[in-house]
Amino acid sequence: MKFKTNEYEAFKKEEPILIEITTSKSEEESSFKKKVEVLPKPKKQTRLNLSSEEKKTIVEFIEEYGYHEVQDATGMTHENLRKLKSRFQENSSSKKRGRKVMFPELDLELSKWIIEKRLEKKKVTTKRFLTYAKMTAASKNCQGISFS
Repeated sequence: MKFKTNEYEAFKKEEPILIEITTSKSEEESSFKKKVEVLPKPKKQTRLNLSSEEKKTIVEFIEEYGYHEVQDATGMTHENLRKLKSRFQENSSSKKRGRKVMFPELDLELSKWIIEKRLEKKKVTTKRFLTYAKMTAASKNCQGISFS
């Protein structure tokens, strides 16, 4: 089976590749030739490495020209542009999730205890953690705390 093609030039131009396939079992038998048109593989989209200044200018362009024009110019998706804009808005505050810690000292001590036990290669089970937490809370006089 022989291939005749000018693949390199076709990939450079991003045009379909014309491949000529020749098959013959022996030289005495008639050979079969077929021309096949194959599209080149699409180039893998690479991630842009932008500095914070470049990101700020992109946000300014979004506000001035809109998403579609910036999307065409940069090649970034609409969703990524929207996320970028939300991160770099001047009046945006970070979202605070979860509950506020009632006893920060107890929280720090328990987290240090967990790290210490893991460094000692000891298992930290829920039961073991709760018994230690109850004991520590009682010694620190933490009132209004409940364990389940």
